[in-house]
Amino acid sequence: MAVTDGELRGTNRWTRARIGAGVALNVALAVAAAFGLTVLAGRPSARVRVDLTADQRNRLDPATESVLSQLPEKVQVDVFFRPEAQPLTAAFAEAQSRMYDVLLLAADTRPDKLKLVQHDLSGASTGDSVVEQRMAELGVDRVNVFVVSAGDRRVVVPIFGEVAEFDIGFMGQDPAQRRLPSMISFRGEEALLEALLQVSLTDAPAVYFSYGQGEPDLYGDESVDLGKLHSELVADGFRVARWTPAEDGPIPDDAAVLAVMSPKQPFDANESEWVRAFLERGGGLVLAANPFAGGDADVVGALARDYGVVVGPGVVCSPYRSATGGLVEGDAQVAGLTILPDAMNRDHAITAPLRRAGRPVRQNFSRPLELSRAPDRGLLADLFGTLPGQSWVEAPAPGEDANWAYDEDSERLGAYLLAATSVFPPQRDGAFVPEAVQRERPECRLFVAGSHFVFSNGNFATNRDFARNVFNWATSREFRARISPRSIEDRRFPLGADDSLHRLHLVSSYLLPLLATAAGCYVAWRRRRNPLRSQ
Repeated sequence: MAVTDGELRGTNRWTRARIGAGVALNVALAVAAAFGLTVLAGRPSARVRVDLTADQRNRLDPATESVLSQLPEKVQVDVFFRPEAQPLTAAFAEAQSRMYDVLLLAADTRPDKLKLVQHDLSGASTGDSVVEQRMAELGVDRVNVFVVSAGDRRVVVPIFGEVAEFDIGFMGQDPAQRRLPSMISFRGEEALLEALLQVSLTDAPAVYFSYGQGEPDLYGDESVDLGKLHSELVADGFRVARWTPAEDGPIPDDAAVLAVMSPKQPFDANESEWVRAFLERGGGLVLAANPFAGGDADVVGALARDYGVVVGPGVVCSPYRSATGGLVEGDAQVAGLTILPDAMNRDHAITAPLRRAGRPVRQNFSRPLELSRAPDRGLLADLFGTLPGQSWVEAPAPGEDANWAYDEDSERLGAYLLAATSVFPPQRDGAFVPEAVQRERPECRLFVAGSHFVFSNGNFATNRDFARNVFNWATSREFRARISPRSIEDRRFPLGADDSLHRLHLVSSYLLPLLATAAGCYVAWRRRRNPLRSQ
């Protein structure tokens, strides 16, 4: 605003009012501009992010950004990280830091779609803290995990195995041979993307459990029941119900998976046909054998045999270690098996995450399985079993005649299969893709376990992730996301390879100083022409 000579000599009340109004207007405009820029910065469509790092670490993969933008509702991520004990402290801290950076970047990229909450676990020891109440609400019973939740759906993602793999190192007596634990792979963005895909499904697949043939109670809380499995499936985004053939007739049309768990009585001809038709038209079937059923009552054996999995008689046993460390046999505890990660299929969607995370599976009273011939254009897969030479089959089925001890005259030490899958194209007309299933084409998926105890309440604390993987696999919800690798380009000046060093010398020694001198001369010239403007 130009200033006159009269105004320089003195001011009156109106001049001061005009100047004050101008200042107030400028302040109001500045506040409005700041508020507008803040609002625009909070709108994803108006935000512009530029990542100048060599490996693009400050931006999400386009696949993750696309899933975030299409989330049907806002997702919350609860982080429950705590320092790990030595010697894994440093390696775990690196994985936790990198994972939190990914989560923070996702929340900053789309704050309208993702809310990040980091919980302080330092005071979580009384059982009634706010953090522990939130963990109970989410069904989390461990730390060093983050939970992605939307409504009633939630996915628990552990650091160990799902986010990162670690070399536990070697801490021997010889310092020269010691190797500190380290993180050998990190897939944090893939783990987040898979969890977002899973919770974003608003249509829940329907899982039906057969009922009326003596199956364990789907809602019971006894160790042999399936109440914890039911709760986990509901929390994982499934609709779970019973199917009673005698009352309901054919399997409901909305079924994505049918589970038949240790039936004691056989299906009749019509009921068996309903099950076969459901599978052969594109359904998912989860079978668990009854260890004490045989002959006509062996429903699971009769069904599985038609699709390449043979359920043998008896129960797989292995000696267990006593309190003193010795191997013991002669009682029913030999039927309790622990399958270590090294004995699992490293390539199957059900067992690969367990193997990476180093998680075992517990199984009791399991009948032995064998793979025979797959259906036409089908594929059979063994998931896990016992190690060679460490187990036998107690036959006949345990009862009054079982002595729970290895008999070298009638029994054989060996490796026995405990779980398997069969996948094949539809074999009947009217093939379908069940509702809310992540599958484009009809495909028949069968899972067979040697007994239902792998899903029972008594083993569920150990087998929770395995059980969830089975039903997600049966509905094609294994969510194997892939993120493009971040390559670091070589952006160095090839100094010495050409004349680039000479050009750099000319710019820094001559061009930049000349430009600075010219700019100073221009400013001085302007001030000499108009001394009043410089005041």
